[in-house]
Order: sequence, then structure tokens, then C-alpha cells
Amino acid sequence: MRHHRIELEGPGATGIVVKAKLLRSVLDVVIEASQQAVRLRTQGRSRARGALPHWIDAATDFEVRITEGSTVLEVQAPTLLEVDPDQFAQGKLFPEIDPEYSSLDYMVDAVEAALSGDQRAELYDAGLLETVGRLGSVFGQGIATVTFVTESRSRGAVRLTPDALPHFRNLEATIPPPRQVKAAGYLDGIRHSDHTFSLRLRGEARALRGVAKEDHRRDLQEMWGKAALVSGLAYFTASGGIQRIEAERIKAASDRDLQVWSMPEPVALVGSVARFRVEQGPRSGLGAILGRWPGDESDEEIAEALERMS
Repeated sequence: MRHHRIELEGPGATGIVVKAKLLRSVLDVVIEASQQAVRLRTQGRSRARGALPHWIDAATDFEVRITEGSTVLEVQAPTLLEVDPDQFAQGKLFPEIDPEYSSLDYMVDAVEAALSGDQRAELYDAGLLETVGRLGSVFGQGIATVTFVTESRSRGAVRLTPDALPHFRNLEATIPPPRQVKAAGYLDGIRHSDHTFSLRLRGEARALRGVAKEDHRRDLQEMWGKAALVSGLAYFTASGGIQRIEAERIKAASDRDLQVWSMPEPVALVGSVARFRVEQGPRSGLGAILGRWPGDESDEEIAEALERMS
């Protein structure tokens, strides 16, 4: 088990007696964000349709005790190895994580990365940022600060205040939208428990992470170690790096495919939407229309005006 503390400070923190709605608000966010953080690390996505994998659900079966010191939640969280020793004893199955850590460790790492503005990190995505942003309901119940302290941290605690929430929303807005892509490389690192795989591209040190559908299981088995062309929806990090491809089709790749379909990139955004906003005055926008349309113009006058505009 891993020992953690969640410290609540503010006028709503009244020692060991905590209002039920406040406690629920805190724990709902912590449990869901912890599930999303560890899912993101292993699958490259914080949310997915269908039932939650049993080991992720078990990883957030926390034990909580309220102690004094303003209001402190002492949390005992199982390590991933304790949750599912059969999977996590095989280190090669999940090389991207440390099985001696808990899901709450990974949630705190994600929050710290987002707070620091680390856009290179793959520790958070839009779904996880949105969940952590729900702490706004906690701050609305008389809590001024939420601090996470974990025994794995050598750099101190991670502290959240209401000022962090706009930062999370802005960071979420910088994440490029997903788009349809193709990528060709060699299939590797296939994990049938959650249908994930790695795709090693020519000239790239880092492999792409992919998530396949259930009906692609046979394709993955037959094409392990072989050249494959993967088509699907790519998701990106805030820095524009690719986070995962949700595969819609997997087929054998030719040498030409390997040369053409390289590392996918997000669609370049043409500036901010703010540049399309135009201040309105009496002779622009609605001010130029109100009181003029519909008016007393005849059909002939309207047709003549349209002709001049064309």
C-alpha cells in the first residue's frame, strides 16, 4: 500500500467533521482522475467506451481516514502490483509505468505536469484536465487550497488553488483536435489484455502507441514484427506530439508505405479564433442591419442591390 495525504484548507475545512457533499466532491474527482491517469499511461487515453478494466477499478479502491490538522484525508492506495500481480509482475507488459506506484501517484504526477505547463508531457489529456477542473465545486464549498502529498515525491507537495482552474482550461484548449491519419511501421509491443500495440516508424527513436478494436486481435497476432499500415484517428498532446492512434484498419505495408506514411502531425491552426472577432459599431455588424431589414424596399430594389454585390 502507498500512503498519501490530501490536505484541505479554508473556512470549509473544520477538522475531522466534514460535510458529506464536500467529501464526495473531493473523492469523486480523486478517484476518477486517478483512474484516468493510470489508463492514460498504459493505453494513451484517459477515457474509453465500455466497462473500466477490473485492475484500474481495483487500483482506486482507496482506504480513507480523516485526521486533524485543518482537515487531512489520509489515503492508503494499493500499488498496481498489489492490484494485479499476474499482469504487473511481468515488467515487459507495462514498461511505461512503475508497478510499485499507486494510481494516485500517477494522478499527482499528471496534475504537477499540467500546473508546470509542461506541454511535452504525455501525462495528461483533455479528459483528465476536465476531471481535475471539477475541483471548482470543492473551492465553491469553502476550500481555498487542496494539497496532495505522496511518499514518492522528492520535490514536495502539489498544491491546487482556484487560480489553477483557468490554467487547466487554457491548457486543454491548446491541445490540437484529433484527425484521421495513416502511419506505417513495424508492429511491436502487442498487449492483448487491452488491445494496445506499438508501431516503430523508420527514422524515429520513439514508437507510436496504438489502440486496436477487438476485431483486430487476429490482425495483430498475424502481423507481429511485420510492416503494417495503420489507419485511424490520431490524438495529440498540447505540444503537438502524437499521443495515440485509435486504429480503424490495419493491413500489410509496402516499402512505399514505409517511406510515405511517417510520423503524423496535427493540422496547423490558422491563428486564434479571436482574430475573427470584430468590434461592432453603429455602421457594422448588427448595427448596420437593425432598422433596415426587412424594410420598405421593393423587390426590384433588392434585386438591384444584390446584383451590385455579386
